[in-house]
Amino acid sequence: MTIDPSTITQVECEERKFPMKELGLDQRPPGFQIVVRRSVLNEIKKFGRASKHAEVGGMFVGFLCWDDGPFVVVEAAIEGKYTDNRSSSVTFTSQTWDYVHEQKDRLDPKLKIVGWYHTHPSFGVFLSKYDLFICRETFNAPFHIAYVFDPHIEDRSASEGFFVWKNSRKISVKPHVFEDIPSEISRYPSHVWKIGWKSVVQTPEAESSATKPQEPEGKIRIVLPPEPEPIRPHLPLVTPKQTLATPKSELVAAIRQILATHGTSKPVLDAIKRALATPKQMAEPIPPKKEQTATVPQNTLDVTG
Repeated sequence: MTIDPSTITQVECEERKFPMKELGLDQRPPGFQIVVRRSVLNEIKKFGRASKHAEVGGMFVGFLCWDDGPFVVVEAAIEGKYTDNRSSSVTFTSQTWDYVHEQKDRLDPKLKIVGWYHTHPSFGVFLSKYDLFICRETFNAPFHIAYVFDPHIEDRSASEGFFVWKNSRKISVKPHVFEDIPSEISRYPSHVWKIGWKSVVQTPEAESSATKPQEPEGKIRIVLPPEPEPIRPHLPLVTPKQTLATPKSELVAAIRQILATHGTSKPVLDAIKRALATPKQMAEPIPPKKEQTATVPQNTLDVTG
């Protein structure tokens, strides 16, 4: 049977609009397309540059979509742990597959494995006979993509390449890259990278990699789209008067005692006004009740792997 994206049917795909606005396009390009975020590619390159003498790899997860034809959205890249890494090959073991499926399901059970990636340290960007064997035997769905990165090549355009099926052959194609963060700058050091499909993420400021903390072994970080600061359940929406620990009745009684003791001269009244204008000097905010506390979702979640 011929392996070709033209055999993909609409019933296999999710109905999603092709992201023309996010990609700065006026119309959807014809044929099978790949959409991937710059943040995902940056992390793969960081992962690859950490091993310049042995091949490393992993898998892409995402969605197979349909909008006047099929296209693949790469939502995340999962590092291939427990692989057999050699200078000119990388082998995914049964443990690797278990790990990838586990992390994929943690992100979203609806995600599909849409392809794989690996490095070619100093070999150039192409699919070797062994790579093609892996494609034919394992990643042989019409929508499966392959990505190769050579960490020794400085020229970005020549250091990476995407490959798709065409008449049972793998051909090189140019993907659509959503520039969610600047090229080669990443704020998401992790083993798994994910950003929600519908959000248009604003470009963050450049962050020095030297100041980034190292992720603990056995952890993954799921990166979700920036959201408005949530209202924390344990901080009730109250007026400033209700934030004083001293009840109103006790405060009034204290003021009356001061007036009875020191009189109603202007200096005394001014001192009372100043005290009322600076409640932090008189009382601390009411601590939240235990039953009001609740877990608040954050933009970055650490999950034990």
